[in-house]
Amino acid sequence: MARKANCSMFRGEDKTLTVTVDNGATPPSVLNITGWTLAFTLRQSAGDVTALVTKTTTSGISLTAPLTGVFEVSLEDVDTIALVPGKYAYDVKRMDAGTEAVLVYGTLILLAEVTR
Repeated sequence: MARKANCSMFRGEDKTLTVTVDNGATPPSVLNITGWTLAFTLRQSAGDVTALVTKTTTSGISLTAPLTGVFEVSLEDVDTIALVPGKYAYDVKRMDAGTEAVLVYGTLILLAEVTR
């Protein structure tokens, strides 16, 4: 079951998004994500065709504690420096054949920095 998680960051900063994947039950239990292929996508809005930022488990996503369902998405300053401050849609999807599923989604608010 996908979990909604909104977040914010300043344009042009390095940011790490840490996510724990669980089974969506009550109470939740974490999942073993060892070997999973994940993809992060940032778009102007959910229906847009153009991806503004993408990260995968081969470039920008680390399975930091896979036995307990924890992964990190690393956003670098260059990923957002050219974007206009505002609201953007993102998701992280499991991309393994036969088990594709959105794990987390939401709004990323990109704030204008004061100091450059």
